[in-house]
Amino acid sequence: MTTTEWLRPAGTGRARRRVLALLLLVALVLGAGLWWWSHPQAFQGPGNSVTASTEPGRSLFLGLAYAPHDADVSLIGVRPRVVADDTPARVTVHVCRPADPYLSVGVSHDHVEDICASLREPTGPLDATDQLVVEVVAQEEGAVVIDGLDVTYRAGVRRGTQWTGEHATVEVGPPGSTP
Repeated sequence: MTTTEWLRPAGTGRARRRVLALLLLVALVLGAGLWWWSHPQAFQGPGNSVTASTEPGRSLFLGLAYAPHDADVSLIGVRPRVVADDTPARVTVHVCRPADPYLSVGVSHDHVEDICASLREPTGPLDATDQLVVEVVAQEEGAVVIDGLDVTYRAGVRRGTQWTGEHATVEVGPPGSTP
């Protein structure tokens, strides 16, 4: 009886391992590049806390974040992180272009025309002096808690979403309870 033995060409296993290693390296480099492209860090991270009071139906403006001073940023969208709201409140994000570069919105009732030269939707390019402001209008007594903002933007060729801004608690009291 005869047996036939199949011989593999020399080096075939080594070549396959090299190709697999090269494919793994390419996948890692592409993954790292994709992560870098989609995770810009133009804004400061989440920060301080602010507490403010208002009454039902009255606008309260809170300055939660500043535009980055050293990055060319164009906003795609901004969403407030409302983590608690027992007052069916309307929470709207605006971009404030200050009338004076040394002014900013901290907490302001009813209007911000004396601080902001313009108030616009949070899309498009940001100027280094711009500020991201939320307007809260609660319908009844209670509290609204905002844990900063999710900002989606472009910075050069990069695009991503970043959590930034202050943690804000808005206490809504009875009519006549705020100045």
